[in-house]
Order: sequence, then C-alpha cells, then structure tokens
Amino acid sequence: YQKGFRDQRGNLFFEIMRLAKYLKPKVIFLENVKNLKGHNQGRTFKIIQDCLQAHGYWVHDQVLNTCEFSRLPQNRERLYIVAFQQKKACSDDFLSPHNLK
Repeated sequence: YQKGFRDQRGNLFFEIMRLAKYLKPKVIFLENVKNLKGHNQGRTFKIIQDCLQAHGYWVHDQVLNTCEFSRLPQNRERLYIVAFQQKKACSDDFLSPHNLK
C-alpha cells in the first residue's frame, strides 16, 4: 500500500537493525520492491541507507530482474541492498550483472 514506515511491515527494517546492533553480522542482505528507492521522493531509501551507514556498514544497492538470474519464467524486478562491515569486502561493481552470473 506504499505506506513506508507507517506500515507495520515497513518497521521490520528497524527490527533488523536492532538485531544487527547486537549480532554484528559481517553482511546484511535486504530485498524489496524496486520502487522503494523512489518512495516518498527517495526519503525512505535514504533513511535505510543512512541507518546502515550509521551502524558502520558500506552499502551497495541494485535493481535486478529475476528472469536474468534464474530459470523462473517471470519478469520481476527487485531492489537488493547489500551492506558490508568492511569496505574491502565490497567493490563498486559488486552487484553488477556480470559478477552475478
């Protein structure tokens, strides 16, 4: 319903960050609808990105289409966000389609 953080499901991100604060995973992998980047004029995505960075993570994101990386006969674009504790663990082209095949 495009409610962002006003939706119960939208607050799930903050629960993930609450757990990450204590568990300190080396990588956080998030997936969502591609329109998350533009929701609320980009503010929702900016909050997610800023929160991950505030917890010490290096953030990469990319919209990928399921049909290009699976044998599923569907055209489904999703936003993938990958956050690493260490900068050296990621590169600018980490999520490039060439590296994912």
